[in-house]
Amino acid sequence: MSHKCILCDGNAETNHEQPRSSNKIQFECPRCGKYEVSSRAKTIISGVQDRWVLSGVVRENTLENRKLFYLDSYTYQEIIDQHKNLTVLEKMKKFLNALGSLTLHPGHVLKIKPAKDYPLAHCQNQDELKFYLEELLAEGLISDSKDRSGGGYGYGSGDGAGNLPSPRAERREMEIWEIILTSKAWERLQGSGININSNVVFLVRWFPGEDDDTNDCENMKAYLKAVSEVIKDSGFDLDGDLEGGINEKICDRIMAKIRQARFIIADTTFPEKKGYRANIYYEAGFAYGLNLPIIWTCRKDHLDNKKLPFDTRQYPHIDWTPDNMQDFKNELKDKIIANLGRGTKT
Repeated sequence: MSHKCILCDGNAETNHEQPRSSNKIQFECPRCGKYEVSSRAKTIISGVQDRWVLSGVVRENTLENRKLFYLDSYTYQEIIDQHKNLTVLEKMKKFLNALGSLTLHPGHVLKIKPAKDYPLAHCQNQDELKFYLEELLAEGLISDSKDRSGGGYGYGSGDGAGNLPSPRAERREMEIWEIILTSKAWERLQGSGININSNVVFLVRWFPGEDDDTNDCENMKAYLKAVSEVIKDSGFDLDGDLEGGINEKICDRIMAKIRQARFIIADTTFPEKKGYRANIYYEAGFAYGLNLPIIWTCRKDHLDNKKLPFDTRQYPHIDWTPDNMQDFKNELKDKIIANLGRGTKT
């Protein structure tokens, strides 16, 4: 059944017959991708000025084959707020990652239609996407497939007086860009450290020992249980329970696991008797160097009393308390879905 997409006003296919609830509608839009929306949110979002932000988030989610993105009247504004102010460099990075996912093999010619594909870079419109295409071309990250074949864009046509048209001006009018990722682009993509197809989440935390305070140990068990439930419910696999002796080369195994992760959860809570745990900052720093997304968490009293080092205290933390883990679980799940989408595990 054809219907107007609530994110871009383009034509989209819809399915009103949902087995889970008749109150939800699925959309499949050529521009925005696949998503599901509640009836209440459908009415509200249709009139939101910044809904183009949601187009970018949904298109990215669709491209990475995550679970169907769900929009409701409670979380849509938070998603907009978290993605509206992406920088130029962040959008270019997302665009390059998207082009890498769309490319079937080195040398594959991509046909990018700015009017349809501007959400690939979380753009507001096609003119913004054309800007990023020009920048990627200038950086040598993409090449013009027609230039490679000798066809060009007819630069020699001129105006009869020896004045050749500007290649940039011509490209600005093109409806389809035929491009190829260069070896420089592949080098950047392979070195970015981001594993867009991974379902693994690595948890960085301190491991309770026999001489640690009983309450600290019980609190950490409650935290681990809550995180495990959220990760599973979000469609990912939780990793990070590596324990053993020095001879097992735990550090090497941890580094390997972090490299394979889609994102990291770093909990900076520490046992009262021992103070800061160096492994947390070392492992989180390693992930940061790989450009992996990091979600920071911490026990609430450590945050309130400013017990954390300034280096990490500047990052937003999701706080938790042992006697109210449900609020923590809700906030953590919302953070994951809003920023990274759902995993593909069922």
